[in-house]
Amino acid sequence: MPPPPLAYINLRDSWKTFLDSLIREWKTLNMISVLLLSAVLPFQIGDSSSSAITRHCALASSVCAFMSLTYGCIYIIRFGMMRKTYKAAEWTCELPKQVFWIFWNVWIMLALPAIWLGWSMIIYMACIMSYVWIPDAMPIEDAAFNDSVRHNGIHYILPRIAVTAILCLGIVYLVLVGFTFRRYDEPMDRAWQERVRRWMKRDGNEKRPPHRQNRSVDSDATLY
Repeated sequence: MPPPPLAYINLRDSWKTFLDSLIREWKTLNMISVLLLSAVLPFQIGDSSSSAITRHCALASSVCAFMSLTYGCIYIIRFGMMRKTYKAAEWTCELPKQVFWIFWNVWIMLALPAIWLGWSMIIYMACIMSYVWIPDAMPIEDAAFNDSVRHNGIHYILPRIAVTAILCLGIVYLVLVGFTFRRYDEPMDRAWQERVRRWMKRDGNEKRPPHRQNRSVDSDATLY
C-alpha cells in the first residue's frame, strides 16, 4: 500500500492539532465556569442578597456561566467525534458557503463558551462592586406595603426581565448550535461520500482507452 500524500498528512495533523487546542481551551473554560458558579452563589442567598442589584447581578452572572458550561460540554462531545480527516476537508468546503452576518456564523459558534464566560465575569465584578458600595435596603415596617413593592415595583421587575432575556438569548444560541451540528453531521458525511464517488468516476474515465471515451461521449451526446 503506497504511503498517503503529503497534503493529506498535513491536513490530518493540522486538523487534529486544531481540535486538540479547542478541546483544551473549552475544558479550561468549563473549570472556570464551575468555580464562578460556586463563587457567585453566596451573593444570591443570605445577607449578601439584601440588595436587589447585587442579587440580580449574581443571578445574571450565574446564567451566563451556566450557558458557557453548557456550550463547552456540548462542543467537547461533538468535536471529539469529528477527528476524521474527511471532516476537516468538508469543514473547509462548507466555510465559504456560510452566510456570514453579525449575529451568527461558525466563528461566533466556536467562541460562544468564551464569550458567555467573559460576560459572566464582568457581571460578577459588578455584583461585587454593588455589594461593596450600595447599602442594604432599609427595612419597612408595613409588611403588606413591603410585599407590594417587592413584587410590583418597577425597580424589581426590570432586573427580572433582564435576567430572563439573558437566559432566552442563551437558549436561542443553543438552538442555533444544535442546527449547525445537525448540518455538520449526516449531511456532511453524505457530501463526502458523493465527493468520493465523483472522484472515482472521474479517475475511471481518465483511465479508459481513447476509443471508449469517444464512444461514451458519442452515446451521451445522443441523449441530448
